[in-house]
Amino acid sequence: MKIGILTLVITQLMNLAFIGPLKHAGSRSPSLGACLNAALLYRGLRKVGIYTPQPGWPVFVSRWQRQSASWRSCGHYDGGCKLGSSPARATKLPALLGLVALGMLAMARASRSSAFDGATSRARGAA
Repeated sequence: MKIGILTLVITQLMNLAFIGPLKHAGSRSPSLGACLNAALLYRGLRKVGIYTPQPGWPVFVSRWQRQSASWRSCGHYDGGCKLGSSPARATKLPALLGLVALGMLAMARASRSSAFDGATSRARGAA
């Protein structure tokens, strides 16, 4: 209960910080609050010994980070491709779809080139 209240308070403070002085209304504070909540719950469960991660998590996290980095690198070069409702939408949509395809290819390549030992597929086969 303490973790939930703490997360709620910090999320509301982030709302004030992002919407007030930064003039940014969006989903950043709930997203960051969810990450904070997950981290605090993880720490609390590890501390009391209720949760112990199984082997294979470092490999999974490494793959996930590599895939996320490849996706972000493709999104970084979007050229300001905002669809909107302008007449140029017909030319921007193919560019955006190409960017999405490029990101998907980069993620597929990153997942194939990772140091994967097969632990996840063995766990799935046992389930």
